[in-house]
Order: sequence, then structure tokens, then C-alpha cells
Amino acid sequence: MNPTNDSPSEDVAVGFEPNSQKVVAELFENRFAGCWARQDTAILIVHGIGNQQPFDTVDQFARTLVETFRAAGRDGITMTHLNAAKPSRSTGGLWYDNYIRLTIGPEQPHLDIYEYYWAYQTEDKASLGDIQRWVRNVTGGAHRFYRENAELGQRYGESSLFFAKPLGGQPSSSRSEFRPFRYWFLVTTVAHVIPAALAVIRGTLRLLSMLPIIGWGFGWLLGWVEEREVNALANVIGDIAIYNTTDAKSKFYAVRKAILDGAVNAVRYLLEPAKPGGPYRPEDWRYDRVILAGHSLGSQIAFDAINRLNHLIHQGELRGCDSAGYFTDGTTRLKINSVEHVSEMLCGLVTFGSPLDKMAFFFREQTAKDQYLRRQLIEHFHGFKQRPWSQDRPDDSKRLVEAPQLFARLFDGIRWLNYHDRGDLLSGSLDYYQKVVNLECQFRPVLSANGFYLVLTLCLAIAAAVLAWTALIWDPSEWLRLLFEGTGAELMNRLRVVAAADVWRLVLCVLLLVGTAAVPLAAFAARFTHSHYWNCRRLFAEIVEQFLLPSEPPRHTPPSTDITPNRPAGAGTGPVKIECPHSHE
Repeated sequence: MNPTNDSPSEDVAVGFEPNSQKVVAELFENRFAGCWARQDTAILIVHGIGNQQPFDTVDQFARTLVETFRAAGRDGITMTHLNAAKPSRSTGGLWYDNYIRLTIGPEQPHLDIYEYYWAYQTEDKASLGDIQRWVRNVTGGAHRFYRENAELGQRYGESSLFFAKPLGGQPSSSRSEFRPFRYWFLVTTVAHVIPAALAVIRGTLRLLSMLPIIGWGFGWLLGWVEEREVNALANVIGDIAIYNTTDAKSKFYAVRKAILDGAVNAVRYLLEPAKPGGPYRPEDWRYDRVILAGHSLGSQIAFDAINRLNHLIHQGELRGCDSAGYFTDGTTRLKINSVEHVSEMLCGLVTFGSPLDKMAFFFREQTAKDQYLRRQLIEHFHGFKQRPWSQDRPDDSKRLVEAPQLFARLFDGIRWLNYHDRGDLLSGSLDYYQKVVNLECQFRPVLSANGFYLVLTLCLAIAAAVLAWTALIWDPSEWLRLLFEGTGAELMNRLRVVAAADVWRLVLCVLLLVGTAAVPLAAFAARFTHSHYWNCRRLFAEIVEQFLLPSEPPRHTPPSTDITPNRPAGAGTGPVKIECPHSHE
């Protein structure tokens, strides 16, 4: 087995091979009858953004995996709760990691499912002001590096909303057409409209809280919005802001480093021998096969962990491996159940709802054109399956040669499946990375696109009518003068003489405006499929097929190659199709 060491410069020089695009296959009865994992296998899942709780991830993944097995004919699965005593690198003591073991018999391989939980490290770390400053920096970079971003997406045929795919008669590798209006609209909206909308909502509620009698109700609503909704939004977006901090001087940089260090340690536990010191024997390794899976931002953490692991191996920091990634007892190379290289053990990456392309497009470290050495340093260090991101390749006089013993890409040959859906705006086909199989889930949304636009149009019409009615009841010029030129005493005196009927009309207008804002958001949520992956049996069936059933370590295969493994006699396609909780188109 020879680890892959793809040269980034060759990708552009000879043209790149586009990643394959597929649709998740249907699932039928008896597909897994008589089938089970071929080797002792560990799956480590990394959760994404949101208000995550411990064990949420391992529960969702293990539950759907078992239900998929059983629905497709694999009965007799036993689920066992175990925990692993792991050394704490910060305190020097032990901590206990809970995981779920799946078995079908005492002499059969077992399947262990772990989670890496990191949400507690970002909770309440970023304020709304921190996020707004981060957004300004990101959108400022999007303005400064507009041409570089457009060139990057065109070069690799990006399929996001900023680019138009080639016409049907053109090859899939043809350059995409950049849509600058959408780019600038999104950048402007994120940079200005969203912060302004939050300020308007909070300012309106603060003003209404000053009304006599009913002001206390708006005051309570203001506190609820600030404490619950705004802080929840800050925590969700704050996860992205904190983890995508590249400035080593930022207060968030230490948090990002701690998250990544924890992910790397979780992977190392699965790959290193159980004994703390050598000489090692093949039976000292816990698993024959390790699969890494990441949802949403967790896919970026998993990706970065593999990249970091690549550097640790080259420095001789992974126990039981030499600096080339081969297993060793300390002096002599070993074979572990016919596996001799670490990339044959850590042999798979699964991403679903992954924003990796969008992170690369907006958040990658940008360099000035004359900083050709810094640009190459960054590209060499962040190398796992990554295509060249810089616009121009340096000539020989400016080329920084990679030391092969330090930067060889040991994991570029592993199998990577990326699941995405058109209803999930955070995810998409991955184009800026090579040797990836993109699979579209094609979830059927609860509300059609036409239905959403109809709801949005009606709500905008109602909001316009309500605003016009409000202007007739309350003279806007008078209140604007009091707000910007008057004193607090004048404003309070004017509020005290407002007629009760006008107050109740205003309350009605405010409620109608809140409704016209809430209904489109609810309609959008009905079309948003970012969380549908966890219950998709078709997705989990693909994971079983491509990572658990093959007798040999899964490797990346060209798009033209059939990667469906052979199944035992009695397994196959039955007459009855198995449906997912979320229907597919």
C-alpha cells in the first residue's frame, strides 16, 4: 500500500477531475439480510452547530443505523452501553467517554459508535457585538477578494447559488458562470440588513415598553427576545464565528484550538494501541477500521482533524506508527489483520449537511498577490484532499518545495462520501476538494417553492398595508421629531396623552407585523432540510454498503467504477421499498 501524495500544482496544470455527482439510492427489504460489519469498527460522529446536548448525536446516529439494518433484513442486533476510560491531557487524570456497541453474536465483529461533543466550549462565548464585528470582517474580505472568489468558483465548476452550471451540452468540467448580483446581494444582506433588522426589532420593543399600562408587556417581550432569541442566534452563529477564527491574536483562537485538539485526541484514541508503551503486538489495537462522520460544522472539524493527524504522523507523534504512517512495534513494521498503513484503518469520511465549500469560499485565509511564500505555506499545511485555491501558480523561481517526509498526503486515498440536499442552504456539492463522491438526498420539502413564494408575497402585502394604516393613525413626522430632537420628558408626556383606542390599534398593528415576519420564517423552516439527514435510512444504508460491508479497506474509486460491494447469498433487493421518515422526490 502506497500513501497518496498528490501534488497541488498538477491539479491545475493538467486540468482537474470533477467529483462524481450521484443521487442516494432507494432502500429495499432484505438488502442487508445476512450482512454485518466485516471487522471490528469504530464510528466517531462530530455534531454541528445549534443547542446540542451530550449524547444527542450518538443517540440519533445509532438509532437510525440500527433501524436501517433491521428494516433491511438484518435482525438480532444487540445494543450495549459501554464507557472508555481516557487520559485527560489537561489534568493528567482519567475521564469516561460513553459509547454504544452493536453486536449480532459473541464471535462476530462489533461496531462501536462514539460522539465528539464540543458545544459546551462555545456556549455564551460570543456576544452579538462580537458576531457583528466578525460578520463585518468576513464581508469586508468578500469585498476585497471579490475577483479571487469568482475565479476560484469558476475554475472548479462550483454548483452553489453564486454560479450558473454549464449548459447541458457542455462537459461537467466546463467553467461555471459567476453571478455577481447574487454575491453582492448576500454580502450586503449579511453585513447590513440582518444587524439592522435586529436593531429595529429591539428598538421598537424598547419604545413600546414605555407606553402606559400595556408597556410592561412589551418590556417582557423585549427581555424574552434578548435573552432567548438573540442569545440563541448568537450561540448558533457564534459557533461558526469562533471556529473559523484564523487570527491567532483573537480571544476565540484558544477556543478553536481546544475544539480541534479534542477532536484529534478522540481520533487518536481509536487509532493508537491500547497499551501506553511498546513493544506493540497486532492485538493491542482496539479496532481494525475507523470511520469519521461530521454533520454541519462538525464536518469541518472532522476535516481539520484528519489534516492535523497527517502532520502528527509525519512528526512521529502517533503511537504505533512510524513517520510514514506504517504500523510498527517500535522497531519493525506490523500488519494488523492484513492492514499495514494508518490510512487503511482510518479509511472513511462521511459528511452530511457540510458547508466546507462555503467555508473555503468565504472564510479561507486570503493572501495578497505578492505574498507568494505565505500563500504556499498555507496551502501546504492545509492539504487533505484540497485542490489548489490560489489563482496563479508560482513559477520555478518563486516555488516553495514541499518536503515529502513532512507534507505527503497520507489520507488522500480514503473514501469520502458527502451528502447534501437542495433544501439545505448550508450544504452543497463539494467542488474545492478532490476525490469526493457527492450524493444528493432529494428530500421532498413540506412546502413547495411556489407555495413559499406565495406565502412571502401575501405577508409582504399585509405588512405594507399595516404600515400604511399605522402611518394614518400615528403621524410619523411627529414621533420621529420627538425621537431624534425631543427630550425624554417630551416623549413621555406625549405618550401619556395617547388615546386608549390608538394604543390598542397600535398593538394590533405590531401583532400583525410580528405575524407577517413569523409566518415566512416558519414557511422557510418547513423547506429547510438541514436536520433531515439524521433520519434518512437511504443515507445510512449507503454508509453500511460503502464502509462496513467491504472486506478490504474502502478506498476512493473513480466516478466510472461501481463501488457496490458483494453481499452474501440471500441478501439483495426485495420487492418492497423502505420509506424514510422524510419522503424523497
